Amino acid sequence: MPRTCPPLTPEFHLLAACSWLAPAPLASFQAGQIQQATARVINWQAFLELVSRHRVAAVVTTNLRHHARDAVPPEWLARLAGKEAWASQRALGLAGDLARLGKILSDGGIEVLPLKGSLLSLRLFGHLGMRDVRDIDILVHPAEVWPADRLLRAAGYTSIFPDFELSERAKRAALGVAHHFIYQHHATHLLVELHWRLHHWTQQQIAQLWRQCGHWEWMSVLWKDLAPEHLLPLLCDHGARHQWSSIKWLGDVATLIAQTPEGLWDRVLSAARQFDVERPLAQAALLSSWIFSLPLPTPLIDLVAREKATPRLAAAALKYLLSANPYLIHSKNPFIRLPQLLLEFFLYNNRLRKRTSTVSEISQLAVCLEDFRGAPIPDRLFFLYYLRRPVFWVYRRLTQPSAY
Repeated sequence: MPRTCPPLTPEFHLLAACSWLAPAPLASFQAGQIQQATARVINWQAFLELVSRHRVAAVVTTNLRHHARDAVPPEWLARLAGKEAWASQRALGLAGDLARLGKILSDGGIEVLPLKGSLLSLRLFGHLGMRDVRDIDILVHPAEVWPADRLLRAAGYTSIFPDFELSERAKRAALGVAHHFIYQHHATHLLVELHWRLHHWTQQQIAQLWRQCGHWEWMSVLWKDLAPEHLLPLLCDHGARHQWSSIKWLGDVATLIAQTPEGLWDRVLSAARQFDVERPLAQAALLSSWIFSLPLPTPLIDLVAREKATPRLAAAALKYLLSANPYLIHSKNPFIRLPQLLLEFFLYNNRLRKRTSTVSEISQLAVCLEDFRGAPIPDRLFFLYYLRRPVFWVYRRLTQPSAY
């Protein structure tokens, strides 16, 4: 297994040791890692800042309480417990909001597939409050986006992306050039992301995902549920698209890798091929080996060896994982953004050979939701949006200052 991981600080070593949850066969291994790392920590303030930066207070505090309680200074354990309580309370509150939202949509005849969030915490850690959750992500069928939109608005939600009305023609175009809308509740300020596909996934891939979903009853709502072999590729796809900038996402992956039974790996790898996320899966596996010292199953070792670019891709992601700036991936600075785009190209270049995906890529370059704002064009002249796209693109780059 290639290893090019740079030296990590003692505080980051402890963060890594505590940011995933080992199943019973690996519990003693993780306990040893945590105890060794705790003994080397010099700066507890720096450790606390890392926990906040990576949003892993609940799982970190739980692991320290179980495996190294006496080795952590009481003052710092109390501070960690405070962060744990705050994150868990918010996650439990969002779980309740998700249940209410699911009931509204289900009663409206809309199938809902929750993405990440509190239900992922329940699935991975056996507790709704173990993951730091800031919003609700749900996936609906593309044909049910606008019925879901009406139900959300009737329930007190306002669209903040886009934050302007779309014409009928623009609504049809929006489903091709975007992959989600964002809503905020007028009273609670709760954010909901309504997805109908996953970034550049093709219609065929999303349809296949829906066909292979199961069902899960929770809080008197029948939810759609990801097939076991689909969850790991989906988590790797999400983490890779965010450059693995938070150890929280990598900890989810490491926990799931450790929990996956040996007999399921052929199906997991088949799903990764189907959804064109073999490289993100290999990248996440190698990062998990580097950061968590996680023993990888043979199928993942073989995948890492087969995908020759994996060490380079993992090393590139480490820059974002180790950065003190969690928002680096959102920078509009071209010197930062260009390497990100190149990294994504190498991660997903297989999709460029797929006609349907290439068409989707081109359409999103030709027009975006922001182009529908202001100076509306009648639907019969909708093609003009594509012609004015370059002018609007330059205007936004000149008038919107970069944050970095």
